[in-house]
Parts: sequence; C-alpha cells; structure tokens
Amino acid sequence: MRIVLDPRITPKELHAFYVRNGVCESGFSAKVAGRVLTRSDVIIGAYEGSKLVGLARGFCDGNSGEVAELCVATEYQGKKLKLSNASVIERDDSGLGFLLGSALLREFRRRGAQFVSMYPVIGFEEKFAKSLGFGENPGMKVYVIDARSYVPRSQRIGHFPKSKPRK
Repeated sequence: MRIVLDPRITPKELHAFYVRNGVCESGFSAKVAGRVLTRSDVIIGAYEGSKLVGLARGFCDGNSGEVAELCVATEYQGKKLKLSNASVIERDDSGLGFLLGSALLREFRRRGAQFVSMYPVIGFEEKFAKSLGFGENPGMKVYVIDARSYVPRSQRIGHFPKSKPRK
C-alpha cells in the first residue's frame, strides 16, 4: 500500500474509482467529477499497485482546514457494510482510512491549521472521526446547499441566493 501526497490522478481514473465504489459523485461525468483534482489544496491518494483504492482531499488556508472527501474502497473497509459506499467509512478494518486521514491532518498541520472540520455521516462515521482525533462541536449545526444535478429535485437541500438579497 502506497500513500501519496499530490498524486497524479486523472479525471477518468477518479471517476472509475467512484463508479467502482458506489460514490455518489459517480453521477457526474468524469470531467465534472475530476474538477476536484485541480481545485483542492491537498490531495492524498492510496494505491494498491497502480490501482487507486483511497482518496483524501481538503482545503487549508493556513489557519483552518476542512476535510472535503475521505474515501476508502469498500473492499478495504470490512465485511457487512450497510451502505457499501466508499465515501462513507463505516468500518476501517484495514486501517487505510486512518492512514489517509492522518496523512491529510498532518499536511493541514504542516500548513499551519489549528482548526479542522469534518462532517461525518451520523450513525456511520462518528467512531472513525473520533479515531482521527475529532470531537463533536455542540455549538455548531451544519447547513448546506445541495444542488447536485443527479440528486432528485425533491431531495435537494437549500438553494443558491437570488440576485437580490431578501429583506
């Protein structure tokens, strides 16, 4: 297993990883899904031979960091997964999630981050987040805008603002 900072991942390779592992971004084209490869501050890939089996990426401004994506191929998570989706780390039997997450956090720290956020899926990823050192912030609630084209309109959350502010 190789963990690589700033790997050379093509949009096609990333999209194939998403499709193989049931990641929701597989609903995008390879070109659209691949945008993250040029717009993320930190990308870390995990490889078994030449095969991409894990990905961590995020943003760091020198003071704070945000985990944007932490994916582990389902075959490396463990057996009896409920969701079988690489973007939800239900189990980390292989330790690959911890290796990727730790590498991402070390890079954030190297860049000066003192506050890092992660948004674990409730009921599935809390134990994993805690294993990386995260703790719940009871003073915050997460609000999102989800306008992804492959999500049915009835399931989308929030919306982008109109051209004029509401009074």
